[in-house]
Amino acid sequence: MSDAPTADTLTRRRFMLLSGQSALLAGAGGLLAACGSSSNGSSVVGGVGTLVQGYPSVPSQLDPGTFSGMDVLLTLGNVYATPMRFIKKDLGQGYPEVPTKDPQVEPWIAKSLEPSSDLKTFKLTLRDDVVSSAGNPLVAEDVRWTVERNNAIAGNGQIIVQLAGLKQPRNIKVLDDHTLELRLDQPNRLLPELLQNQFGFGIVDSVAAKAHATAGDKYANKWLQRNTVGYGPYQVTEFTPQRMTFTPNPKNPLDKPVYRRVRWLAVPETSNRLSLIQSGDAQIVSELEPEQLKIVESLKTSKSYATDTQAISDQLFFNMSVPELKDPRVRLALMYAIPSKGILEAVYRGTATAVETPLGGTQYRGADKSLNPIKEDPAKAKALLQAAGASGLKLKLNFDTSSFWQKPAAIQLQTAWQAIGVTTELEGLPPSVWGERLGKKTMPVFMITLNWLIPDFFYVMNLLFRSDSGINFAGFKSAQIDKVLVAGENEPDAAKRDQLAVEFQRLFWQQPPAIALALRKSVTAMNGNVQGYTAWINGMAYWADLKPKA
Repeated sequence: MSDAPTADTLTRRRFMLLSGQSALLAGAGGLLAACGSSSNGSSVVGGVGTLVQGYPSVPSQLDPGTFSGMDVLLTLGNVYATPMRFIKKDLGQGYPEVPTKDPQVEPWIAKSLEPSSDLKTFKLTLRDDVVSSAGNPLVAEDVRWTVERNNAIAGNGQIIVQLAGLKQPRNIKVLDDHTLELRLDQPNRLLPELLQNQFGFGIVDSVAAKAHATAGDKYANKWLQRNTVGYGPYQVTEFTPQRMTFTPNPKNPLDKPVYRRVRWLAVPETSNRLSLIQSGDAQIVSELEPEQLKIVESLKTSKSYATDTQAISDQLFFNMSVPELKDPRVRLALMYAIPSKGILEAVYRGTATAVETPLGGTQYRGADKSLNPIKEDPAKAKALLQAAGASGLKLKLNFDTSSFWQKPAAIQLQTAWQAIGVTTELEGLPPSVWGERLGKKTMPVFMITLNWLIPDFFYVMNLLFRSDSGINFAGFKSAQIDKVLVAGENEPDAAKRDQLAVEFQRLFWQQPPAIALALRKSVTAMNGNVQGYTAWINGMAYWADLKPKA
C-alpha cells in the first residue's frame, strides 16, 4: 500500500472498489464517448487541450488524509499541495526523478523551513501568494488545522503527522499568518521529508472545509469525501464511479497548468487501457501487464517511463497470529522453497528482478542485499520444517483477484510448497474483501504490492515491522528489533544509521515475517505528443508538468 498505511500505506491495490465499476463501458470506443475526447486526445476547451488518463479505478473517496488505494495517490497529489517537496534531478534517464540514495526537499507552498541544531524545533514560513481553489489565501491556521484534523481521524494522515512528532496541540504553534513553529518532544531528522507527504500534509483550506462542518462532523469528513479544496494546481469538478474531471485552480501561482481539463477514467481491463494508449484516445495509462508493456515500448506513438523512485516490491506476508507460522523456522522454510526464478520468468516475463533486501531492492540507503541469506533451497526448507516439528503443515494463501501477478504467483508457490510437504489452499478475494481482511489482519498468508512516499530505509521498516505500527500487516513483534528501528529512525548521523541498518537486517533475516517475491519499476505509458514527464515520489503523473509537444 503506498506509503504506508502509508504513509505510506501502502499497497498498490485499493481497499475498496466502487460497486458501479463492473458496469463500466467495456470497449475503448465506449470510454471515448464517455469522456468526449477526440481521436488524438486533443479536444479543445478554451483553446487548450484535454488530457485523458486511464487507470483501473476511480477513488472511492476524496479525503486527503485517507489512503483508500493508489488511485487516491495519483489523483489527489495534483490537488493538495504540501509545504515541502522532493528535489528532482535528471539521473541519466532523460527526465527528472528523486535521487533516493540522497533525497533532499525544497519549499513548495512554504517559503522556508529552519531547523534548530537539535532537530526538535522547526520554523515553517509559508508563501504569501498561494490561494486555494475556493479562493482563500493560504495561512498558518490552515496548516495547524490540517494537522489537528489528521490527528483526530484514524488513517494515513494520522500516522504521518504523528511520525513527524506533531501528536499534541502543544507541538504546533501559530506565530503569525504565515509562520508556524513545530515544537517536537524528540529530535526528528525525517520531519522535512514528511512535510512533503500528501496524506499528512496535503494542506486543506480550513475556511472552506469548516463551512461544511456540523456539530456531529467537526472536521467536515463527509463533505471532504466527495469534494476537494486544496492549494494545488488542480481541483475536482466531476466525481462519478466511472470518471473524474479536474480543472485548474484559477488563482494558484504555483506550477501553472497548460491543460485546461484532465479526465481520469476508470478502465478496469488492462486490454482496454492498452487500446486507449495505442489509439491515442488517452495520453496516460498505467498498471499494464508485462506483455502489454513490451507492446507499448514497440509503438512509435507512445513512450513508457520506468523509474525506481517508488521502490515497488510485490511481497509475501505471514500472519503472526496463525499458530503454525509463529516459529521462524517454518517461515524460513517456506521462503527457502520459493521458486524465485520460475515466478520471475512465468509471471513477470523479464519486467521484474529478484528479492534483495527486506525493503525489496536496494534503492534506499542502508538496504544491503549481501545480508540476505535466502536462496532457493528445497532441501534446506525440508530440514527446517523437520526441525520445527511442522510435518503435514496446511496453510491458506489469499490473493487479490484484480492483480495481474498474485494468482499466477500463488499457483507457483502452491506447487513448490507441496514439494516440501506443505499443503496450500488458495483463496482469491475481490479487492473490497481483500482490503477489509488486510485491515483486520485476518489473512493467514497473503501477497501485497508496496511502494513508499519517503525514500528512507528506516521509515519503511518502522512502518512495516515495528510492534506499534498501524500497518504492521504481519502483526510482527520483537522488542530487540523495535529498539533498533526506533534508534535508526531518529539517528541524525548517516554513518551510525548505516550501522543500525546492518544490525536490523541481521536480526530480521533470523525471523522474517515477510519477503519480496519480485522488484518492479513504476511504469507510466504516455502518448508521444505529451512532454514534460517527471518521476514524482508517489508515482503520479503531475499534470502541471505536462504540455503538448510543439
